[in-house]
Amino acid sequence: MQPIQPVLQQPSSKVVPLLFNIEKPNLVSQKIDIVTTETVCSTERKIETSVKRVKKDALWKPLLRGFRLWVRAKIQRNFDFNNFFDSTGEVRQEVFEACANFMLTLGLPERVVNNQRNQMALTIMLSSTSAGKLSKYFEKSYLMKPHIFELKQSYCAVFRENSVFLRHRFFGDELIRLLWSKYIEQQSESINEYFEELRENCFGEKSFKILLQDIATLSRLVNF
Repeated sequence: MQPIQPVLQQPSSKVVPLLFNIEKPNLVSQKIDIVTTETVCSTERKIETSVKRVKKDALWKPLLRGFRLWVRAKIQRNFDFNNFFDSTGEVRQEVFEACANFMLTLGLPERVVNNQRNQMALTIMLSSTSAGKLSKYFEKSYLMKPHIFELKQSYCAVFRENSVFLRHRFFGDELIRLLWSKYIEQQSESINEYFEELRENCFGEKSFKILLQDIATLSRLVNF
């Protein structure tokens, strides 16, 4: 096993590191110093482990849900969540504008910011419903309905019940990759704390190593 090394450089628009690179020996004794997010709350840090099997989806949940919380908190600064729909049930234009402004403030490429699909993807991430109920949630939105099937897995379902397939799909999405690179670049304390807490649990060191291995494997598979 080898230690994680922080990746702090500005990412390109094509390929950015998933979380970190692995380069040197002595993982257990090496101090962990990775870029993370401040938004992972303690309630998301409950890792479902057992003597027989460590569940990878449970290890991933705090990372994925922390990412969603970070996105929501950033976008929420630009509009009122209580005014999501207009009187006809259509998503307000202000919601799409807030999503565009969010991407713009992060310095994402103009083609990404102005892409309506990306604005709708973030709108789905903002919605307060499960993937199975998205169609009902947006039933009066003629703008959103045609895109729900394509977007719901990476922008909604993965945060509740992730799987190998969903994680691959999630990190294969260009917008997710761009946002994830900003997420790990801008934040620091909470995921460091999450990793430390994970290692201190009853099966923590085992869980910690399994998660690191899975992140490294996924990064190679999706070229991220």
